[in-house]
Amino acid sequence: MPDATGAPPQTGDGTLLVENGFFEVLDGNFKDGNVTRTDMYEYMRSLILVRDVVRDMDLVNPYAPTPKCLISARRVLEGAKLPRPKLGYWTKLICIFFIFTGALASHFFFCAPPPKEDREYY
Repeated sequence: MPDATGAPPQTGDGTLLVENGFFEVLDGNFKDGNVTRTDMYEYMRSLILVRDVVRDMDLVNPYAPTPKCLISARRVLEGAKLPRPKLGYWTKLICIFFIFTGALASHFFFCAPPPKEDREYY
């Protein structure tokens, strides 16, 4: 229900989207009540193509290149990338061993003592 000023309520629970039929638009061809990634991508793609013709629709960046916007919209199909699994105990231990061995070897080869004639200054 709108308040006394006529503004819609700001509840954030999604009831306005359901009441205004937004999900029926997103539902795609099958109208099964389920919004898939493909449905969302097709909707975003159509908005971007219309935005290419009517620049006033885009309130953020109306002159952004359309191919770049389409590539960004395609990310909806990929979904979130899962984090890489953590290294196991033995893998970490072997990595630490090789790092330590490499540091020790580089110190041995590159940090040689000064020649004998220069030692009197040290």
